[in-house]
Amino acid sequence: MIRFETRATHGSAEALGPQRVEKGSARAWFMAALVVAAAACVPSELERPNEPELPAFDGGAESEPDGGLESERKRVFFFRNGTLGKIRDSADSRDSLGIADEDCTSGAERTGLGGLWRAWLSSSEIDAIDRVSDVGPWYRLDRKTLLFASKAELAEGPRTRIDPTEQTEDWESCARSGSCGLTFWSGTDLYGRRTSDNCLDWTVYNRPAIATVGRADVSGPSWVAASSILCSAYLALLCIEQ
Repeated sequence: MIRFETRATHGSAEALGPQRVEKGSARAWFMAALVVAAAACVPSELERPNEPELPAFDGGAESEPDGGLESERKRVFFFRNGTLGKIRDSADSRDSLGIADEDCTSGAERTGLGGLWRAWLSSSEIDAIDRVSDVGPWYRLDRKTLLFASKAELAEGPRTRIDPTEQTEDWESCARSGSCGLTFWSGTDLYGRRTSDNCLDWTVYNRPAIATVGRADVSGPSWVAASSILCSAYLALLCIEQ
């Protein structure tokens, strides 16, 4: 193989004429040139393709809700006022549910809770869940223990028992005697809808009138008692902050 070479001398090139190169050397020279050329095409740092940003994690329905400032969290008040099923006296021009709402609010004021409250009660004209504004989540009075993450959960039962003690109602005794410490009037089924058992719209307490009731000592669907109770019992009201 013949190739021509030049030699640089003092800023000028001097031709050296044709030179003979052995085949093995030529092949090595050619391969070296290829390596140098390839290296020139490779960037100093490997470039990564643009990667799409992953969306922020969303825990979905099972995640804990953002309750905002603890001091502003809505609460559930188990008002042990010993109310007969006859919430409205026949001489009272107000409706039974309105009276129960006022009882909840005044009871909260007397215990230093403040706030505006609605009783978890249904009548023959309106369902309990439709009386509650969607301003949850709702907590126990400690504003730490989550009971209902949203209005929709009011139709599923509380996440944990409403009453903070470890007491459990003797339901059979409660239903038989009407002596109940952890039970509240509701006239409401598991889905927050009215039932036909409501002490004749909360106007009577004599037999055989009965009402659907709820329980503060259990969680989930069991918070709707398995059977109705005579309206002559003295029960609590369950109050939902608005």
